[in-house]
Amino acid sequence: GGRGHGCAPPEPKPISYWYREQPVGSLAHCGVFQHLSAEVDQFVASVDHHIKTKEGARREQMLCVLRALILAFFEENRKKYRRAQADQPIGVEVFGSYSTNLFLPTSDIDLAIVNVELPAADPHPLAYDFTQELLLSIAEWIDPRSAHNERDHPELHEWISGVQFIPAKTPLLTVRTTTSVEGHTTQIDISVVTGKHHGIQTAKLVQRYCEGLPTLRPLVLVLKHLLSQRGMNKPFEGGLSSYALTLMAIAFLQTPQLYNNAHTDVGQQLCSLCAFYGGVAVPSGAHLLVPKHINGLGQIVPVTFFDYNLLGISVRPPHEQQQQQQGQHHERPPALFSLVPFNGPLDGSRLCVEDPMDRTNNVGRTAFNISEIQRTFRLAYGVFSTPCVCCVGASPPRQCSNLLRRLFLY
Repeated sequence: GGRGHGCAPPEPKPISYWYREQPVGSLAHCGVFQHLSAEVDQFVASVDHHIKTKEGARREQMLCVLRALILAFFEENRKKYRRAQADQPIGVEVFGSYSTNLFLPTSDIDLAIVNVELPAADPHPLAYDFTQELLLSIAEWIDPRSAHNERDHPELHEWISGVQFIPAKTPLLTVRTTTSVEGHTTQIDISVVTGKHHGIQTAKLVQRYCEGLPTLRPLVLVLKHLLSQRGMNKPFEGGLSSYALTLMAIAFLQTPQLYNNAHTDVGQQLCSLCAFYGGVAVPSGAHLLVPKHINGLGQIVPVTFFDYNLLGISVRPPHEQQQQQQGQHHERPPALFSLVPFNGPLDGSRLCVEDPMDRTNNVGRTAFNISEIQRTFRLAYGVFSTPCVCCVGASPPRQCSNLLRRLFLY
């Protein structure tokens, strides 16, 4: 007794070390989408506040130190490592989520070394061996225990806690750095731009998508945190890469009937996206007409949710997206969701997401744990669409204003 139908106070466990718990406001009689939109806005504001006030300056300072160290390495070894273009300097550029502003406090930072001359013959084995040798040499150079760093950069002992070479498809040098006064770490991944490295161009493309789709950033930030909490954000462990997740969100947003053409309602978009990729019919009841080609004959198949066994994703280019928003239509617009195989390899994976920078690259190929990812999307939709216990039977009817908290702490 005593509490009636009032909501229980929020649990003391924080959503994350950087999350600022604040009341959403008076939304007692609003619908679930309005509640969810307000909570997403608060979540994004919390991300921005923490990065700006707690870690942003220190993170930028660490990046400046690393850049300077790497450039000093090339200056010291200028006879061994030459410029690919003589009139351009060797450089170190940020790409990935940090450069596109799709960055959480727990996200990695991607650095690319550009304009290094590769071996004259550039078949993969030679380029790979060259890149591996280069990154291992840089690892020794930036080691806080090296003589020149002990002398010139003693602060590196406080900043760098570990350096490791990762022999991935694109070789990486990972640097663990302490980027906050609380001791939380940020991983910085250093790679070398070769013929198959599209990271910098990809970041510019994603920025264009963010400019044309205002709700893309809040959607991606919430979904990245959700997957991260469940350990499903690491491609090398079968999770979903940030790039693949972003392309999935773009394709969804480019299909307005899936969220009832509510272009600015991020709550409705988030709920509908989780339903669609969770294997549940979207709340609007919409369906897609997906082209299917069998023996040269075209068919149209109605689809109510994303079937990972049958469908592939191919996003529309930003200029066509803008033309569509302006009411200009193409006679044959590219399919965002099509029955696989699409213009790219199946390579045995259950998630097919075509890379707009390289149509032969399936960026979903490493997500072998896609069934758990789908289950997570479905769980999120269930949280958003099911009233919490403290609101069942309330008079007047209302929605609980802690939907994201319930989801993240589920």
